[in-house]
Amino acid sequence: MADLITATGAEFVSRTSVLPVADNNWPDEPVDVMNLFDDAIQALEQLCAACEHDPADLELYDIGAYAARALVMSAMVS
Repeated sequence: MADLITATGAEFVSRTSVLPVADNNWPDEPVDVMNLFDDAIQALEQLCAACEHDPADLELYDIGAYAARALVMSAMVS
């Protein structure tokens, strides 16, 4: 997706995820699956660091990207 994003002139900000998408090895137990969404916590830290010195003019994210929404909201309050 990075190529599609940068082709528009936008900057792609990559982040490390703990979600098991590479090997598709998702837990079977519902509680274990819920723990995977701690991914949003570490995602927010990475996104804050990426925008610390140069806040984004626009952020695009989907419904599963709580960290991006929190980053946008914190920028509005600051």
